Amino acid sequence: MAFQNPAMKKILLFIAPVILLIACGPRSSQGPFLNKNNIRSQHFSINPERDTVLTGMRGGYFFFEKGSFEGTDPVDIEIKEVYNPIEILYAGLTTESGGRLLESGGMVYVGARQSGRDVVLKKPAKISIPASYVNPNMQLFRGEVKTNDTIDWVDPQPLDTILHPSPADSGKIIFMMQCASCHKIFTDGTGPALAGVTSRVNDINVLRAFISNPPKMAQGK
Repeated sequence: MAFQNPAMKKILLFIAPVILLIACGPRSSQGPFLNKNNIRSQHFSINPERDTVLTGMRGGYFFFEKGSFEGTDPVDIEIKEVYNPIEILYAGLTTESGGRLLESGGMVYVGARQSGRDVVLKKPAKISIPASYVNPNMQLFRGEVKTNDTIDWVDPQPLDTILHPSPADSGKIIFMMQCASCHKIFTDGTGPALAGVTSRVNDINVLRAFISNPPKMAQGK
């Protein structure tokens, strides 16, 4: 698969605490030996009491809803992304399901730890992965590592292939619809310029409240 000029598609994950993801269809086999050290990891610390979107180095977006984990302690998230066939071979990732050969549209690993122990998701995480096209025959699989270090992809589920804009594009759309008529970035309009607003408003909660409901805040309520 090539991933130039990526569109985004949303994928729902149902397995936790460790999630392995693959979108597959029939094809040919890959290398037989798993080498996880050849897959780069990203590490994040998130507040489980807030909605959180993480951006993967390879272009994936990972959304954890508020309350996805127990307690209030920070949750350490590890993410590995593999979308390129060459990377799949380099990492020794297999693409078989019960002996059936599959074509991979990408694999994602997500691990979660809290206070030094593995934790389980209470709510499904949502992931958008980059893709240059959508194959309607693709499915969502969960990976099980076997004793010989191969992966068996099991429990196929329907894949959400609806295209979605990235969070950055979504933010731009919201800004143009709700903010741009009054605010510019570097010059004043009906409202003040937005550049440097966080230095002018020291209380981030006040700023968020004003963004959420400007008329109410303007009236001092």
